[in-house]
Amino acid sequence: MGETRAELPFIRDQAVCLSHDQAARSGPEEEGAAQMSVELNHTIIPAKDKWVSAKFLADILNLEAGPEWGHFVPVKTANGVTLDFDTREEFRPGHYAFLVSDAEFDAAFARIRAQGVRYYADPRRTKPGEINHLHGGRGVYFEDPNGHVMEIITHPYGDRPEQI
Repeated sequence: MGETRAELPFIRDQAVCLSHDQAARSGPEEEGAAQMSVELNHTIIPAKDKWVSAKFLADILNLEAGPEWGHFVPVKTANGVTLDFDTREEFRPGHYAFLVSDAEFDAAFARIRAQGVRYYADPRRTKPGEINHLHGGRGVYFEDPNGHVMEIITHPYGDRPEQI
């Protein structure tokens, strides 16, 4: 224990995180040893201005941005995953999806509309001003100030994709 994020190995913009026990093991699992479940711990989101982007997303999702952690501005979700915003000059926009309750969807969607953020029913943004009703829930896509496509959904995706 006691590792810092700076000590963890990085592959491109995605952090590879190992628990202390996992890092100590270098060989195959011993027979009968308990396996640790795998969970996403954090990811780095590049941005022209890390504070603007972190605050934008935190405001939409009713989360907190910061305080700064090293050179990152973290936004922590309810399941413990941290989105670490980092200022970069050049980057390729990504896609980030958030599972929310119906009440959280209503509140976030109200904030999206109140801020005048364009929203879409589909990831290709061909259905502006609409939400979708896929997988037994609701979903909407919107862009952050850096062109990242953000998505909020009220129900996890099913086994097969549905047409929008």
